Amino acid sequence: MDIKNFFTDIQQKSITLAIENAELHTSGEIRVHLASKCKEDVMKQSKKVFEQLKMHQTELRNGVLIYLAVEDKKFAILG
Repeated sequence: MDIKNFFTDIQQKSITLAIENAELHTSGEIRVHLASKCKEDVMKQSKKVFEQLKMHQTELRNGVLIYLAVEDKKFAILG
């Protein structure tokens, strides 16, 4: 599965606008990460991605990651 095309252009724009709108009402920084598969525990993998993206180093240290492994149908929300 090609993750780059998982969401249509319209869906991507809608998600981006929703994140921008949410960030206007909070000091948190939100990111969505798509993976095709998650070979280990989804929370463990999402923590790795959280750290790779330096979400723990946001200005107020309040980043939120929405992690989706689409083929495995796994997800995690980590803050």
